[in-house]
Amino acid sequence: MTLYEFNRLSETAQLSAVWERSNFVVSRREGPYLLNLYAIDAFWVEVRYHPRLNQITGCRAFRSTVALTPYLAGFSLVDRLNMDTDSE
Repeated sequence: MTLYEFNRLSETAQLSAVWERSNFVVSRREGPYLLNLYAIDAFWVEVRYHPRLNQITGCRAFRSTVALTPYLAGFSLVDRLNMDTDSE
């Protein structure tokens, strides 16, 4: 799936694609929201979740490394690789 194909989907279909086709990468907090980052093929998807309301409030897809910057503090490639091998 390409970023263009993903962006043409309805929001419901986008979320289905995230659940079915992506790999979870990392979460971060921003105010009352929990932002979850997923990788699909050659792009990223950020899903915004409001825990108090128990509701997904949106998602956005991107390829920009600039948009990844807020996630870098909570993400270690070494830790991620260790998590993947621990689950085997």
